[in-house]
Amino acid sequence: MKFIADKNELVSALTIVSRVIGKSVIPIVEMVKLSIDNDRLTLTGSNMEAFISHGMDIKGGNFKRDIALQGANLINLLKALPDVPVNFHLEESKTHNEVAYKLLIEAGRGKYDIPVMNAEVYPSLKESEEKQAFTLDSEILLNGISKTAFACSDDELKPALTGVYTVISKGNISYVATNGHLLCISTTPAPLELDTELIIPKRTMSLLASLPVDESIQISIQQENITFVVNDDTVVKSRLIDAKYIAYQQVVPQDNDYVLRANKSELMASLKRVNQFTNKANNLVVLQADQNQLTLHSSDDIKGKSTEIIPCDYTHNAIRIGFSSDYLIDIISRIESEEIKVLLKDPKRPGLFMSSDIADGDYRNMMLIAPYYIEE
Repeated sequence: MKFIADKNELVSALTIVSRVIGKSVIPIVEMVKLSIDNDRLTLTGSNMEAFISHGMDIKGGNFKRDIALQGANLINLLKALPDVPVNFHLEESKTHNEVAYKLLIEAGRGKYDIPVMNAEVYPSLKESEEKQAFTLDSEILLNGISKTAFACSDDELKPALTGVYTVISKGNISYVATNGHLLCISTTPAPLELDTELIIPKRTMSLLASLPVDESIQISIQQENITFVVNDDTVVKSRLIDAKYIAYQQVVPQDNDYVLRANKSELMASLKRVNQFTNKANNLVVLQADQNQLTLHSSDDIKGKSTEIIPCDYTHNAIRIGFSSDYLIDIISRIESEEIKVLLKDPKRPGLFMSSDIADGDYRNMMLIAPYYIEE
């Protein structure tokens, strides 16, 4: 059983599917599955939650077989080979009624022998009847991922919060993520005639953001899974999180009395400087707004102190509030407008950050951050 593959294309395919593979107590989950179907080779990687498959053309593969091998070892070998066609020979043998395989590789003057496993026990997702299928502009998906997925929780005891809550309704698609300290909401018009809500794992969303995608992505929703066809050769399948999402709207303060506008670039640059002086336990930075000035202050017993003042548009009574500088940098960096708007109610309530052109009372595109208690 032989076939020939282009070295560079195979390295690219292995690199793509290996992005999802992590450490596992199940050896075969750390491997890449190779499915040979005549002149088509499909590679699959998995972390038991998400699966990514990438197909490529090969020559001479007049047989069908599924095997699994250590992808990292093969990638390292292929990268070290000269740019010549790579010949593969899959040998099959039987021992005590068990089938064993080994993969022989020939390239240039070298011959290499790689152990492989039968892929019969490779994990797979349970297929079910398709509920909805649609095509989505990839920019809508990737923009939503960028503005929300980073805010997901890593707490496995709260499974709903480890994913991005995705709601499609009334011609809009909304992405929501929170870890208890941050709450990020991104809403975009989408020409979709369906109403649905689901929770997509953060790792799946992050994987999608790392892949080369076409202008549009084909999406299929099943009872327990979701499938993304991101380009002609690459498919991502993922389990959905089976949990009820929290009533996140209840934590958004209403009737915020203090409104501040500031230049994004100035604020980001200032935050990055004062961040050097924050205590690593909480990264606390204190913001004080008063008379069109925003003062940023941080201190640490070892690092020292820092204070910066930048201009802003603020005409209300003075207010002093503390936030994590790391969280501030995370959310502000994702706001697209050059001027940002900050809504505050009081020093003990969360602050809302958004583009300055968003209308008052519109909380469909914003980032919320919980404050730290600070002494008066």
